[in-house]
Amino acid sequence: MEKEVVLKLVYQIYINSKMTKMSFTQEIKNIEIKNFLLRQGNFTNITPLTPEASHRKYYRIHYEKNTKILCIDEKFTELPYPFLEVHSFLKQKNFQVPEIFDFNSKIHSILQEDIGSTDLTCISKEEYLKSIENALNVLLRLQNENPVSFIQSKRFDYEKLNFEVNLTYKTYEKFALYYNLNNPIPIETKEFIDNSLKFLSNYPNMVIAHRDYHSRNLLLHNNRIYMIDFQDMMMGCPQYDLASLLYDAYRPLSLEQREKFYNYFKENSKHKFKFREYYLNQCLQRSFKALGTYLIQFHEKRNWKYKESILPCLENLLEIIQIASFPNSIYFFFLKFFEDWKELQNKILDSLV
Repeated sequence: MEKEVVLKLVYQIYINSKMTKMSFTQEIKNIEIKNFLLRQGNFTNITPLTPEASHRKYYRIHYEKNTKILCIDEKFTELPYPFLEVHSFLKQKNFQVPEIFDFNSKIHSILQEDIGSTDLTCISKEEYLKSIENALNVLLRLQNENPVSFIQSKRFDYEKLNFEVNLTYKTYEKFALYYNLNNPIPIETKEFIDNSLKFLSNYPNMVIAHRDYHSRNLLLHNNRIYMIDFQDMMMGCPQYDLASLLYDAYRPLSLEQREKFYNYFKENSKHKFKFREYYLNQCLQRSFKALGTYLIQFHEKRNWKYKESILPCLENLLEIIQIASFPNSIYFFFLKFFEDWKELQNKILDSLV
């Protein structure tokens, strides 16, 4: 990759960080949001939180006696609103989620309990392994619940799964073109993935799926696991959230650890139908979808921190393909991308020195 391209990338990341601060300043000036916040008492400071792969923006509001979290979602314009609907369901079923103090669709705002910032990425290895088992127990309980109509009306059918995969295809093609990577996705790979999606969409007894059940969306508070970012909850394979957690590129596990937790989950799950086959196909789809998210965040939105997740995600995909004995064409495509990305990120790092 040419040095000019690297420097352009670094400059765009810098500009993006400045724009984030500018938009934050503009929102503070919104008098309606100020009045909304004052309903909970006087506040002394507002701190923007690190953005995730979401259109929503979060701020920590420092009140005189405590702090609360403000979420601003431009898509929150009317009721019913997915986040509030799912939150109500989870609270009724006694799952641990942040309390909601107030909301106003006219200003796209929700004020929530501040449960801190200790997610599963920032704890010790020993604590993490213990928390994974606890997270699996939460997941097992969630999958045994009967869904409300709002959740039951949405499912991971072929159209939904295919949409996620096609987004990764398009993102990768733009990424490869930009960085001059000579590694097109083979037709055989696309055909195999398409057959895998059809297989997944025909699972006979779908359960509630969080849809983004990974270490950054699981927080520790008062020695319990709290779920966040659950607004897209829908019906899916029991293996969907399991794959998200065990092949989490934010906090990778060893193969031995994955298999241990996989066996624990399978033994305690009521859903045994072709469990291993669905698990491996779901791991492939989920990690491929995650790869697309990381590429969008890093390359298109210039969200620098997602760079660190690309290599672990590719390592996950290579492991999944080997364990499942998926076709060689898939393995060699990801291996080539893995090698290209290692060289590419080293050049980016060298340019920052």
